[in-house]
Amino acid sequence: MGTATHSLRGQSDQGYFGFSVGMAGDVNGDGLADLLIGASHWGGTRGAAYVIIP
Repeated sequence: MGTATHSLRGQSDQGYFGFSVGMAGDVNGDGLADLLIGASHWGGTRGAAYVIIP
């Protein structure tokens, strides 16, 4: 394993950021795969999804 160069945090400590992670395809059409990260308890029980575009 290599050394981590980046870290990600959700907007809330209780939001369960990273509870689900999946490939989002190429959301912005740049030819690179993008990442989707879920936070199932952000805002109480509403949840949130974050699209990470490299």
